[in-house]
Formats: sequence, C-alpha cells, structure tokens
Amino acid sequence: MTKAKNAAAYNLVNAEYSLNLAQAAMSAGIPLKRFVFLSSLAALGPAAYNAAQPITEETLPAPVTDYGKSKLLAEQYLKGVNGLPLSIIRPTAVYGPGEKDLFVLFKTLSKGLDAYIGKGPQKLSFVYVTDLVRATMAALRETDKGMTVYNISDGQAYDRYALADQFRAISGKPTFRAHLPLLLVKAIARFLDFVYANSSTTPVLNQEKLKELTAPNWICSIDAARSRLHYQPQYNLHRGLAETLTWYKENKWL
Repeated sequence: MTKAKNAAAYNLVNAEYSLNLAQAAMSAGIPLKRFVFLSSLAALGPAAYNAAQPITEETLPAPVTDYGKSKLLAEQYLKGVNGLPLSIIRPTAVYGPGEKDLFVLFKTLSKGLDAYIGKGPQKLSFVYVTDLVRATMAALRETDKGMTVYNISDGQAYDRYALADQFRAISGKPTFRAHLPLLLVKAIARFLDFVYANSSTTPVLNQEKLKELTAPNWICSIDAARSRLHYQPQYNLHRGLAETLTWYKENKWL
C-alpha cells in the first residue's frame, strides 16, 4: 500500500499482511526456496544533501514517512521469522509503463508546466521497472539460505531537474519552469488532507508525500546487488523514459 489515511493502515497491509504470508509459507509443509520482499528505499529514509557516501544496506534507518516506517516494520517482522530464506529488495523511485504516481508529473510536463517545490538542491535516483524485475528475479534464485538485503537503482545520481530535462529532450515539448514556495505547498497539502479526511481516496499531494518529494538526497549504492546478484542496470533515465513515454502515448495516457 503506497497511499493510506494513517500509519495503522500502512502497517496493517505492508507489515502485518507480509508477516502473515511469511508465516503461512513456513507452516505450509513445502520446501520454501526463497521469500523475496519488495521493500523500499523509503524504509531507510533519505540522506543529507552533502552526505559523504550514498545510502547503503548498512545505513541506519530513519524513514520520514508512515509508508517508509511500515516497510521498515515489515522488514523487522520478516527478519524475526525463524528459518525464513529472506531476500529484501529496496528499490528507489520506480518508473515505467503503467506506473501512475510519476505519471502525474509527466502529465503536468506534457501540458507545459515544470514545477518544483522550493529552490533547494536535491540528489535523486530512479530505477526502470525492467531493471527492478531483473534484480528481483535474481534474488528469487539466490541459493544462500540466510537473509540478504539489496538497494536497487540504475546506479546513477541525478539532480532535481534531470527528469524534466530528459522529458523535454525526448518529447520535444517546451516547458515553463517554476519554483513554488515550500510554505505554500505545505499549506496546500494540509488543506487537501483536511478535505480528503473522510474520503476513501488519498490526494496525490499530501503531507506524507511532501516529505519524500522534498527530501534532499535519495542516492543509494548498488554495489551489493552488483556483487551478489550480478545486477547490471540496462536502463539509464534517458533510455527508460523514452520507452515509458512511448508506452503512455501508444496507450493514450498522454
């Protein structure tokens, strides 16, 4: 669950349901070869902008959202299941055909608006869905009976403008770049949370999401995945975005 009204809802689905599945798998009387849990880099939280090194699997967790905390809780639950042959995958921001969250940004860019929250610098990371699937399948085939953990990205570091710059280069569409005051966006997020308080849906912009959107540094190391999973990303942002935008156009999303 990537959108929820409160921490309890996130924890129920992301942590408790995952624990239930693991316990059921262990008690089913079948030889369980591997249990792969799709966590998130949000479980570790962002780094400081001027951090000396990228986020690694050993980075002390400091999630900034209830979503990230629920993913961390799930990891802790699963680590406590005795004998579980566990692989944990922590992808950074995932994009690709059919993805709906970043699509909102692409739709805005397609209309000519390139908007940012505040003017502070950011370091971002991304992973194309095909590369994430490749890493996940490699983890599924691990023969190590113990627990393994892998951060997954395309191995690159991007500034906050890279996604829009690549969109413009691929699409050929001009955009107007604007920086919205952080205090204004925070006020809008609070207002939307209030308006949607009794709704079954969650707004695209909310106070939780804002914490991730404004985080200074999401760069992570993929050295562990390269070494143990032989993971080699095939898509940088330009190639992945080109395929993604083609899919959106062919399926009339854009």
